[in-house]
Amino acid sequence: MNPLTWLIAAGLGAAVTASDATKIILPPDGSRVEVTAPAAKDASLTIRPLRGPALLGRIEVLPDRLVFRPTLPLLLGQRYRAEWKAPDGAWCRAEFEHPPHDRARPTVQMAPPGPLPANALKVYLHFSKPMEQGVFLHCLKLLDASGTEITGPFRETELWSPDGKRLTVWFHPGRQKTGVNLNTDEGPALRAGERHTLVVSGVWRDTTGIPLSKDFRFRFLAGPEDHESPALTTWKVKPPRAGSRAPLVVTFAEPLDPAMLPDALTVICPSGEALRLSEVNPSADGNSWTAASPEPWQPGTYELLANPLLEDLAGNSLARPFEVNLAEEAPGKRGFTLEWTVAP
Repeated sequence: MNPLTWLIAAGLGAAVTASDATKIILPPDGSRVEVTAPAAKDASLTIRPLRGPALLGRIEVLPDRLVFRPTLPLLLGQRYRAEWKAPDGAWCRAEFEHPPHDRARPTVQMAPPGPLPANALKVYLHFSKPMEQGVFLHCLKLLDASGTEITGPFRETELWSPDGKRLTVWFHPGRQKTGVNLNTDEGPALRAGERHTLVVSGVWRDTTGIPLSKDFRFRFLAGPEDHESPALTTWKVKPPRAGSRAPLVVTFAEPLDPAMLPDALTVICPSGEALRLSEVNPSADGNSWTAASPEPWQPGTYELLANPLLEDLAGNSLARPFEVNLAEEAPGKRGFTLEWTVAP
């Protein structure tokens, strides 16, 4: 795709009007801004949104143009202002827009959808498109059963998946962990037996500048607190038939962290080797996990090996509870494998 060229015909405010020959050129990925205009020897080029601070980046001065390479790509759909110094020392200004190529509005889903334990540590927001980052605390609200906003329910940690589509929303552990100051002074973020609503603001934009356009409201019930580690002995394995490529199905006694599940379980063959699985699909609510074998299942005894760090929704891992009383005896050794058989 060719770079977009803007012809600049007017200056702004008290700045000198940019020449009609001045052009602003930017590639579709927003990785640079070129201003085709003569510049002073001590030239500088500043790029800023119409409302906001100047962008960070580096400047390159060429004989016939100035080039600005931002630290982060320009947002599609955002309007910007370029400012540079002309050879006579006057400042020139020009506005331009990085127009979006995809006008479809993003959508969002919450996982798991609930109910959640009252001491839940996190939920996930799955967006249909990569989203603007650094604004989540301004775009999320948690409401109690009466519709009143709960103050300070989230941890200020912003963790995105590499594709920018999944945000981990952490409830503040100081509010959720028993006996610490915030929990005692302000109370937990979630109250057992009550319905809550997570509100995602419609002003939140994707990386192309397109907003959600409407508030998304996710209502869920907060159940009893959970302070026990998940137990493999409560899992149910539905083995496939020998000679088939039917999926292996594992059902859990409680929801487990759906983002951890894809890489948390390994199938060990009767030969002792790890099986290369295909189509690994944990359910969105974290209640089950399915995986298929690329080859027909062979009869024999298999093992399901679980990562000890796999957690339930309250942060209790297979290895230990989230809240441990150091005055009490540490949890004993736990097994992290389940045996199951593919019958001939």
